[in-house]
Amino acid sequence: ELGWPPPDAWPRFVTARLAEAPAALRARAGLPERVVAEAEALLLATDWFANAPRPLHADLTQDHALVTRAGGWQLSGLIDWADAEMGDPAYEWVVLYFGFCGQDMALWRAFQTGYDPGGAVWWPDRRRLLAATLLHRFGASIIAGALPDTLRRDLSGLDELAERLFPGWA
Repeated sequence: ELGWPPPDAWPRFVTARLAEAPAALRARAGLPERVVAEAEALLLATDWFANAPRPLHADLTQDHALVTRAGGWQLSGLIDWADAEMGDPAYEWVVLYFGFCGQDMALWRAFQTGYDPGGAVWWPDRRRLLAATLLHRFGASIIAGALPDTLRRDLSGLDELAERLFPGWA
């Protein structure tokens, strides 16, 4: 039976990214070997199937969000689903946090409220979002863009990387 998505889309993606991510973190993000080793351990220890795969927009950037003003700004829709895929909910928020929100916690919280005023959506903790960032197909490039070369080269470990990427994240 043909259909979207294929039932094995998320497991195939995870398997491929687990194999590719460490090399990308070395080459594109320029992370020290000790950080890459910790990142690989985190990626392998993360249960990528703890949450049922769900449809993801997979490209939540500012040019794909429609907002309306009704007493305050509210998210009213998402456009351009060309990159849609199935996956873990934490994977969805990587591009949103780094792109749309520009790593701004106030904007991130405002988006959460506008996206889900009732508080029913699950939002990842810092460790889960870090793992999703490391797994993300653009994760190494996102890290390279978010942190200067000298800072990335001098990272002491994965905890410092997490603090630099997600300052103040609970």
